[in-house]
Amino acid sequence: MRNSNSLLPFSPILNRHRADTLAKHFVTACIMLTAFFILAPLAIAALFGFARLVNPRTGQIGSR
Repeated sequence: MRNSNSLLPFSPILNRHRADTLAKHFVTACIMLTAFFILAPLAIAALFGFARLVNPRTGQIGSR
């Protein structure tokens, strides 16, 4: 016996909702990737800048 809800996933209303959801996720993913590619180099540069302040002999922050 077939399930009476077997055609439910093919409903145009549900397909439209699924398309809208996928579009929102796509936009969110694009924003997150953009933020990552902008912020990751800045974070790496900040780490290198901080590393320049540390004295390699003592591990103290300050002048060499």
